[in-house]
Amino acid sequence: MIVSLNAIMFALLAFVACTVTVAYAQALSNATSDYSSLEPIDGNYNLEVPWPGDSWFRRMGEDVKNTFSLNGQEHTSAYDAILHSGSTIVNPVKNFNCYINSFVIPHDISIQMVKSFGNFWGHHAICYLRNFFAGCIVYYGTAGFFHYQCYIHPRSKQIFEDRPRPSRAIIMDQIKQAQASLFVYVLLPAVSEFVIEEGYTKCYY
Repeated sequence: MIVSLNAIMFALLAFVACTVTVAYAQALSNATSDYSSLEPIDGNYNLEVPWPGDSWFRRMGEDVKNTFSLNGQEHTSAYDAILHSGSTIVNPVKNFNCYINSFVIPHDISIQMVKSFGNFWGHHAICYLRNFFAGCIVYYGTAGFFHYQCYIHPRSKQIFEDRPRPSRAIIMDQIKQAQASLFVYVLLPAVSEFVIEEGYTKCYY
């Protein structure tokens, strides 16, 4: 029964992930622009950026508390520094990652990351921090559900009727090892985002 519940939960998560991915890909497909014929206006390109667009970080720039200086240049927010560094064309994948980061990671931390690592590596450091935060939520959420089903729910008496329950020390040791491994596991999406954003794959750019 426990295996069935876990299978249903993971299948639901996979369905949601696939649905979001397909919806985002469709939005990109519908909003794709031909950049080759665009002419710069006052040094910038007048582009329609695919969903979520660029209005979200323009709104962030309206708050004077988000303004900071990097290498002698004034920026309206950390994401203004990241998205408009070295190019006037906004990378839609990087734009999407910044959009997610903007409501997962506090902006003060994002600014500090950009100041400490620069707008290039600062962006990837923010993505790593976001992935680590999300990974902890997924781990402790699923592990908490599993723990309840195995050790607290009344059916746990049946599970351990012919075997000893693991001690608290064993459970805590497993949690420590799993938590330590998360520092490495969350590197996978961070590396994936790096190679996609930098054009090393055939993903939409």
